[in-house]
Amino acid sequence: MKFMTRCIVACCLAAVAFSALDAVPLRVLAIGDSMTEEYAFELPFSAPDSNPTNANVDNWPDILTNHRAAWLTLGSYRSTVLGWPDLRDGGYEYNYGVPTFTTADWAAVCQSTIFNPAYFLTKNALIDNIAQVNAVILFLGGNDLKSNYTGIYSDAQPPALLAQVVTNLATIHDFVRGHAAPDLKIIIATVPDIGATPEVAGKYTDPTLRLQARTRIATMNAALSAMAVAHGAYVARIDTLTDRVFDQVPFQLNGTNFIYHLAASSHRPHPCGPRRRLGGFPGCCQQHILPGGGHPKALSTPDLSVCEASPNCQGASAVRHRGRVAGVGILRP
Repeated sequence: MKFMTRCIVACCLAAVAFSALDAVPLRVLAIGDSMTEEYAFELPFSAPDSNPTNANVDNWPDILTNHRAAWLTLGSYRSTVLGWPDLRDGGYEYNYGVPTFTTADWAAVCQSTIFNPAYFLTKNALIDNIAQVNAVILFLGGNDLKSNYTGIYSDAQPPALLAQVVTNLATIHDFVRGHAAPDLKIIIATVPDIGATPEVAGKYTDPTLRLQARTRIATMNAALSAMAVAHGAYVARIDTLTDRVFDQVPFQLNGTNFIYHLAASSHRPHPCGPRRRLGGFPGCCQQHILPGGGHPKALSTPDLSVCEASPNCQGASAVRHRGRVAGVGILRP
């Protein structure tokens, strides 16, 4: 599901943060999973058609810090493996992207004691860092869905994990808020629907049950959005991107078509569209959101903006790049 989300999060975070704060560079902290981790520390590297020993593409925190350094920072950078003495590996000081972690794992970190040393060290580092930043983004939930997509797809009743995702994220939010300055902005991302990925779509093929799974995940995201707004947080509507992957033919980002080519062995669409290289990576489509189809180095000016909510946006703002709608809404508290 990584191919859905890398740069859309960058757009959402930048749009929300700069619509809410005047100070730059903004100090931003991220709590997430492998979709937030710096790819330099992912081994084996799992992106399609890439060398598993060479992370030759940036994740969204790298893209923002490399190409919007005047806008924001994720803190100092440690290039060595195990550079931080907690659940982080190397990478940015304020980037708590931990591969395989679910919302339950992060809720456990927030509630940990000395009897779980790794979690407790991470909790204390988070407390210190939260006091230093202007904004925190929570981008979690994909691994929760992955853990029981079969149940989401076929159980007679929605699995309890869907409601638990919302509860866990509320716990994490409250932990952050409890250790933050009053003016800290918290951005909660909705959960991308992994049913839109070719891997899941190829395995779960019954149309009725696919619709059931999609409806259940949409209901969870609606509850998540309502919880976030009730808690005074911003909402980055990442789920709108997977909605478009489901519904839009051909799938487009910023006016660029992404036509899935068929793998010869399976005749299933490959998760990456036209072969565009971004930093050496045969471009997955979400990498094109910021540059609008070009190389990230083309990003030389802060041309990302947010248009105000309108009735047509169902209460959300639209993220725009050079006047083109990227299609992800921002709900304001």
